[in-house]
Amino acid sequence: MNTPSISPAAQPTDETSPKLKGTATGFLRGRTAAVAGTTFALSWLIGLLLPVPDLGSLGAHAAPRLSPSDTLVWMLQELLIHGAAGVALLFVFAALYRRLKPGNFRTRVALGTIGGAAVAVSLAQCAHYLVTMLTIDRWAASDLTGQVPVLDRMDGLKMALLGLTILVVTVAAVRFRSGRATIAIGALAALSLLATGIGFIALIPEVMQEAAVSLILLIAWVLVVSWRRRPIAGPLSH
Repeated sequence: MNTPSISPAAQPTDETSPKLKGTATGFLRGRTAAVAGTTFALSWLIGLLLPVPDLGSLGAHAAPRLSPSDTLVWMLQELLIHGAAGVALLFVFAALYRRLKPGNFRTRVALGTIGGAAVAVSLAQCAHYLVTMLTIDRWAASDLTGQVPVLDRMDGLKMALLGLTILVVTVAAVRFRSGRATIAIGALAALSLLATGIGFIALIPEVMQEAAVSLILLIAWVLVVSWRRRPIAGPLSH
């Protein structure tokens, strides 16, 4: 009895078609960016809602002290707004890097360098705060007060770097006409962060008071670009 043969085209296979693989890869990349952007926003929102004492007010006491619960809450805030938010931002920038055209070398270098530097400053802030909290009993009041302008200038440097990073992405978006909303929010966020960053570096109180506006614009921009399904500037590179 002859056994019917199965043509190669009809034989089952475990291999996924290149088209399906590309679709799955794009979906995962998009989801990673969206999760990272949402994590960034939630890290700041939850972190700012935590009740922590002001570092400058602690320096007003002759012997600065923190209760174990205050130390824990303060460390949690720093891990959220500078640690988790910094790592999340790294994933957002990585997704944007992939969405730039492979031939757009200068924009890619600027995004990787400036964005990476901003993330590094954020993680350095987190480490600085954690060490300060864990060793606060050894600090003199004057030394602790002296840390405030240092930390403010670190904040200013990070904001200026973020402003430059957003400016790079926005200019690329303008060149490729990648959505008016993305460009508008990017322009506002870049200008606000650059101005506020310079104000923090120069310790100008009137400008430093606008930090909340810059943060809101930054969060809005991160959410817009991370949830955007279409490329920001040109097709995805492979």
